[in-house]
Amino acid sequence: FQQEDQERDEFIQEQLRKLEADITLTNEEIANKQEELGGLFSARQIADAQTEIRALETKLSSLQSTYASLLGNTNRGATNTLSVIEGANLPTTPVGPQRIMLILISAAVGLALAIAAAYLLEYLDDTIKTSAEVNKLLKLPVIGQIAEIDKGKIDGNYIANNPRSAVAEAYRGLRTNLEFAAVDRPLKVILVSSAAVGDGKTSVAISLATIMAQGGKTVLLVDGDLRRPRIHNFLGLPNTNGLTDVFRNSIELHEALQTSKLDKVMVIPAGEPPPNPSELLGSKKMDIILDSLRKVADVVILDGPPFLVTDAALLSSKVDGVLLVVRSGLSRKNEVLYAIEQLDRVGARVLGVAL
Repeated sequence: FQQEDQERDEFIQEQLRKLEADITLTNEEIANKQEELGGLFSARQIADAQTEIRALETKLSSLQSTYASLLGNTNRGATNTLSVIEGANLPTTPVGPQRIMLILISAAVGLALAIAAAYLLEYLDDTIKTSAEVNKLLKLPVIGQIAEIDKGKIDGNYIANNPRSAVAEAYRGLRTNLEFAAVDRPLKVILVSSAAVGDGKTSVAISLATIMAQGGKTVLLVDGDLRRPRIHNFLGLPNTNGLTDVFRNSIELHEALQTSKLDKVMVIPAGEPPPNPSELLGSKKMDIILDSLRKVADVVILDGPPFLVTDAALLSSKVDGVLLVVRSGLSRKNEVLYAIEQLDRVGARVLGVAL
């Protein structure tokens, strides 16, 4: 077999040499014909010369193709030949995934991502959560820390129906702190408000009125949120013959008083929402109404609008004190700071924060 391979290789090499000579000769002929073409003037001679050149180029292409085919059968043309330098050693033990290492790496990566996500959420969360944050940010005391009531249990009579609950006890603590705040300056009219909608000011106002009535005081609960009145919904009262009707002189102030299911608590609903609540609450008529209410009850709890609107600032300048409701995890720091700025601007007396 080796002798036959050697003879075949010699034959191929001989053919390659002949093809190389033919290719060189054909290239020379093409060059000569192209040189001759430059000196011809007859159209017929030029056409014949171009035909001969094309024939020579076809011949050259065929020779080169044949040469490439023969060259691929020699060692000179075998560019894709693989040679085994050293045989591979077969493994003696099974090779598989390192499960323990993969589990440890996965746990480490998951822990790192969880920590990063926690820090990111903490960074993006701009709500107030603790009394320490209230003291640091607002420079105000927290005079009441009240647990949230389940949404399905919220009604105006929750404190009366659950006098021994933790929520009722928290409101008793709030009542005591307000009594201490009234030692030097009486608190006849207290405005309960918040920085934004949904912070729970209405439920705080109703529960505070209830717990103060349980302490032996005659309490008057007034819905001063003329844009979004809600006290009548909590207590199941009609929103007629209310505060706006007194402003319009449709009824007298005593006609707006309504009895409620809360013992010793009289209620004045807001009435039909007016087109100009700010003008009404900031008017001299409102001063006259508040002076009259001071004579009717021991304490007047005014459920005011949030500080998103100017109504709250106008009311806060007319009352004896403001209780600011902050809802943990919901009230935003910038909104609460804006409320404090408005209170400072009108010179209102801030009693503290109910968290």
